[in-house]
Amino acid sequence: MKKFLLFFYRIYKRAKFNIQWRIDIKEEGWKIKKEDVSISELPKGKKLVLIPHSDDEWIGCSSLLKRDDDVILCNMDMDGNDDESTHRRRFDEMRTVADTYKRKLITSGGDKVIFVKKVLAEEKPEFVMLPFFVDWHEEHIAVMDILEKALSGIEINHKLKIAMYQVSLPILIPHVTHCVKMDKKELTQKWKLFKKYYESQKKIIPIGRYKANERINGAYANSYACEVFSVVDVKKWLEIRDDFNLSAEEKKELQKNLQFVSKMRMLLKKYILIANYRGEQ
Repeated sequence: MKKFLLFFYRIYKRAKFNIQWRIDIKEEGWKIKKEDVSISELPKGKKLVLIPHSDDEWIGCSSLLKRDDDVILCNMDMDGNDDESTHRRRFDEMRTVADTYKRKLITSGGDKVIFVKKVLAEEKPEFVMLPFFVDWHEEHIAVMDILEKALSGIEINHKLKIAMYQVSLPILIPHVTHCVKMDKKELTQKWKLFKKYYESQKKIIPIGRYKANERINGAYANSYACEVFSVVDVKKWLEIRDDFNLSAEEKKELQKNLQFVSKMRMLLKKYILIANYRGEQ
């Protein structure tokens, strides 16, 4: 009886969130359109995608894997609290995606800072891609730390850009600078393929919430949906990165409210305003 009731409670909870996410799409999209925001398509060019965990590359950058950019997938091999078997399975999933789209995949080994320095020197990308500044996940933040250290003390190509992608937290204006548009069919296909490629995660990731944020992103570019990016030059990224560090309490509050799209965006606006204020001191 207990299992029976739990099953129906989960169905009820999922349905409740789906209804709320549809409401959030309309309300949050309307707010963005009211601001008359317009952003441009992410330019093509050689891109090095730093991937904390298998599936981050698809969640944030699936459109880049499918179009004709020169994209290199760089597995940062964070453990994600996975057991050894799950970790191997997730690597195989990433490898399948790389093979499917004929993308070079390299995996971090040994000292990760030295590894990233070596990759930057050898590949000479025009864009280095990683999750956006504001994040609750410690291993996403660790990848930011690794890149920051790797950039220290090396000669940096003045044309190199840092392009931050969206994972579990939305990127908000004014930090959204570029996008790749998706129509309804493309958005549906993205998440259908997610279930196919990342079987280990399809029951863990709340796909409806991710789709809701991508639908809201569509208002930035007058499209059905968007994958969005925040692009800055290296010097600027290094200057402002610490301004966006969250306190332990802020991270905890974000984790607690991950499923509530409108509230999440409200919290992020508050934290980013505080971060901008700190940066001006």
